[in-house]
Amino acid sequence: MERIIIILSIIIVVSVAVLGITRSDYREKSFNATLAIKQSDVVKISMEINGKTKTTTDQVKINELFTYFNRLSYKRLRGDQTSHMPSKAAIIYLDGNKQHDFIVPYNNEAMISYKVYQVKHGQITNDFLIKYYHGLDNS
Repeated sequence: MERIIIILSIIIVVSVAVLGITRSDYREKSFNATLAIKQSDVVKISMEINGKTKTTTDQVKINELFTYFNRLSYKRLRGDQTSHMPSKAAIIYLDGNKQHDFIVPYNNEAMISYKVYQVKHGQITNDFLIKYYHGLDNS
């Protein structure tokens, strides 16, 4: 009887540990899973570089941004401790129906919804960010 209790206890502990790891906020996620707003709810994107902001409500441009960020995955850093936060970085604001979110991409990390993520399986390039910014309407 003791052996059965010990075996059941081990199975329960292992099961709880596996569930904790697979449902952890620190596992690798898609871009959409990091956001507080759904892609389908985003109606406007504003992007600020060097203190100047441009915006768009064009759904094609909004989808372009999501397509780019969704090709990567994101792993939240423990305690949201970044290895390097630059003094200047692009800020992307996502606006929807009574919801707002933001992204601050830099190097191989990004702050998304006040959480810091390491970018996995690629990087967010400054070339893309600058090209995307110049493709937006002036506000």
